[in-house]
Amino acid sequence: MEWGTAGEWAGAIFSLLTGVAAICLAISANKTAREANSTAEKSIAESRQANEDAKAVADQQLDEMRHTAEAQRAASEQRQRELDRRTMADSLTAWWSVQFPDTAKETWGVVVANTGTSARVVRNVTINAPGPFTKGKIQFSILPPGTHFVPQDPKDGWLLPRAVRGDEPMSALTRSTKHDIAWITFTDSLSQAWRWDPKNGAQRLEVTEQPSSPQGVLPTTPAGEFPRIPDTRGRS
Repeated sequence: MEWGTAGEWAGAIFSLLTGVAAICLAISANKTAREANSTAEKSIAESRQANEDAKAVADQQLDEMRHTAEAQRAASEQRQRELDRRTMADSLTAWWSVQFPDTAKETWGVVVANTGTSARVVRNVTINAPGPFTKGKIQFSILPPGTHFVPQDPKDGWLLPRAVRGDEPMSALTRSTKHDIAWITFTDSLSQAWRWDPKNGAQRLEVTEQPSSPQGVLPTTPAGEFPRIPDTRGRS
């Protein structure tokens, strides 16, 4: 068996070392490639997660902005409804007055005005208007917009109301200490009950409260023919 020359041995060993080195380089390159791929995948995953997190934050902020806008809009609408109701409630007023003063047709009574830009039909109106000859309270089942005069009859109490014309002479009792509007209760067109008095103004009533007299009785306006307008002179 021939072992060859030293040169052949050296060439074989060199070839072997070169192969081993190539294998090592290949393994190292493969490992580096795998690490690079892993790093790239990790970067992609992190970037995707960051995008998802950013989108979630943006969606949450958008939802919060939308909810805030809706809450502000609802609050604004509620304030507007409350303002409309308050304006509507303030549209109903009443005061003592004399119709056709200092004439044979002179008539004492109460003017009930449901006027203004927000005036609507109101219901269940009760007016406590104490005076020297008053009996009971003024009551309307329905009161349309406009100005109405409710004559007072010392015997029969309050007569049926009639619309006030602009050319009819009326004299408000501004200095009498014997005539007053103590309180008014009514239900507006949005089914909200109110009570007005000189001290507190218009105050909202709870739904469970009956917008009527303190006894809770709310009769309707008497039916029948319109009675005569009496001569109620003899002021006091």
